Formats: sequence, C-alpha cells, structure tokens
Amino acid sequence: MQVCICSNQYGERKQLERLFQRSADKLIASGEICYLHTYGSEGALLAEPMNFDLYMLDYQEDPGDVTGKKATALVQDLAQRRSLTTSAFYLAVPQPDAPSPAVCPETSPSPDATASTEAIASVSSVSPRIFYVKKPVLQAFVDEILKNRLNELKEEEARLKQALWEEENRPPKNLKERFYRWLNN
Repeated sequence: MQVCICSNQYGERKQLERLFQRSADKLIASGEICYLHTYGSEGALLAEPMNFDLYMLDYQEDPGDVTGKKATALVQDLAQRRSLTTSAFYLAVPQPDAPSPAVCPETSPSPDATASTEAIASVSSVSPRIFYVKKPVLQAFVDEILKNRLNELKEEEARLKQALWEEENRPPKNLKERFYRWLNN
C-alpha cells in the first residue's frame, strides 16, 4: 500500500510520519507492506506522478483556514489531474465542525472524539472517499484507517481477479475466438 503524507508544517509532518510508521511496522508483522511518502508542499505533491492508495493531508495556507479549504482545493486538483476514484483522502484540520459548505453537519465528529470512528466527518463535495480528521491525530485512528484501507484494497483485488478469471474461462463466442484461444495455449 502506498501512503502519501503532505503537510506544510515540519513538526506536524514528522509527527504524522511517526504515527504512520508505527502502524506500518505493525502491518509488517502480518506480512503487509506499507510505503510512506512525505511531502512538505503542495507543489512537490502535484509534481509527483505517482497515485497513492491513501492521502493524509495536513495543509493550511494560513492559520485562519480552520476548515481545510486549501486542502480541499488540493484534493480537487489531484482528482482532476489523476482521475483518482479509489484513493482515500483524509484531511487533518483543527476544527472540522467549523462552518463550511464542504462539511456534512449530520456527520461531524463530536468534540470529545475518543474513538477513531467519531473523528471522521465524510465529505461528499468531490468524492465519497474524502474525510475530515479532527486534530490531534491519534495512533489508534491511524492504525484503524490503515487496516480499513488495506482490507478495501484486498477486496478490490479479489473482485478484479474474479472478473479476470470469469473473462478467461467464459466459453468462446464464436469459432474465431475459439481458434485464437487454441493458438495461445
């Protein structure tokens, strides 16, 4: 699994990197590999041609951006440039329940969020795969999102393998297709 961490503040970027590295080390024990890529600016991330399975963005242009408008704009730009449909985006903002048209008020996290499921508010403005995360980001939350994303990737891989197997094992439509299959075997 490829994980991208982008934060313009050095201390917060290193903290997120440490949290994700601890979770990645736990995954190694179960035979899973998680690669971490960190970026300190929007330009560096946009210059990278690689698509990631999970994006953790803690990007604020100014201290007044408490609702993550800049990070939401970055996600929209990434989605348009790379046509990302299966990636998961987590936007770390100081106050995800602050007034913003992008945040769904019915799913905003509670102020005393202790469980990781309470710390996410789903955003449907760009994609159903965008979530706001209330700061500070906790280790249990990082463990859970990596585990959930890894399970999603495994399910997606199984669906693709099943579709490929069905395509390869379906009966030939006509004599020409039967002949080409015979030649390739």
